[in-house]
Amino acid sequence: MINTNRITRQLNMEYSLSALKQSLTHRFLYLNDSDALQILLNVHNVEDHVENIFPSYLSLKALSEDIVKLLKKRQERVLIANSLASFIHDDVNRLELTIYIDGYISGFNARHRANELEVLALKYFEVEELYNRNSLFSFVSMEEDLLAFQRKCFDPFREFGHVKMKIKERIQKFDRRVLRKKINKLNYYVDRQLVLNTKEPWDGRLFEVENCISDQELYLINKKLKLFLLKDGLRLYRQAYWNGLNDLVLKRYRG
Repeated sequence: MINTNRITRQLNMEYSLSALKQSLTHRFLYLNDSDALQILLNVHNVEDHVENIFPSYLSLKALSEDIVKLLKKRQERVLIANSLASFIHDDVNRLELTIYIDGYISGFNARHRANELEVLALKYFEVEELYNRNSLFSFVSMEEDLLAFQRKCFDPFREFGHVKMKIKERIQKFDRRVLRKKINKLNYYVDRQLVLNTKEPWDGRLFEVENCISDQELYLINKKLKLFLLKDGLRLYRQAYWNGLNDLVLKRYRG
């Protein structure tokens, strides 16, 4: 006979944990609450026995280069790009960390994929080696059979297509609530620039230039930022998923 009370309690507990994790993620992402992040990591540690979440943060250098190209007709384009990168750096780091955590936990819980990866691991390593390894396979520079397995994990027409939509929705929501507002205020935070007078009559004096960014330029900057974050967010999620999946296989040998 099915114990409906036990199943109901389990479902309620799972729902409560899910709601708690969503709330903690929200507080960290939108309120910059570092305590919420620590509690979130502790919850994952207790629930999933996860202890190895160490993301590598994105360098905004590539974004700055994209903005410089976008504003190629402006004399102060480098100044604007660097000001933007500095202005949103901490916000982007928080967004990235939440994406990385989701990817890592998803990979760490993908037992069916771990079974397949373990078969491949035993092809390349002796069992004794697996007991002593700190990492398994790199995210890049792998043999063809590993690359084929990785492509299967991230097939856009399977479950990863749903993941891509979730990441896109998170980025769009974060943009609406945080990033877009900051970009629209960019004129207030871009420093004025001193320029040497090179026009006739030349007097060698410096004069101050107002770096006013038009509404159209602000719109294009925001659009470029969203595309940049989506591309990098997908890369980061894949890397995190792969790290979590690899750690799950190794955990079977660490005890």
